[in-house]
Amino acid sequence: VYTRDSKLPESLKPRLRKAAQKVNFDFDKDFEITDNSCKALEKGEEVVLREKFAGKMAIQTEKQLQQQAVVARTAATNSVRTE
Repeated sequence: VYTRDSKLPESLKPRLRKAAQKVNFDFDKDFEITDNSCKALEKGEEVVLREKFAGKMAIQTEKQLQQQAVVARTAATNSVRTE
């Protein structure tokens, strides 16, 4: 259920229970209500997240360099073959 609120409004739950019951589901057992509110980062957590991001960027850059090296090698091989 999409809502602009961070939590599912209590006013919607009765309607959702009825709708779920119509298709043989139990809203309270078969569905999970999530909390989409933004939580404040704990001390030091920001650094850990930045390190993870930097690591992923480094791996992505390495893969791109490997792909470019393969393309360059292939182009060089084709160039030698045509001569």
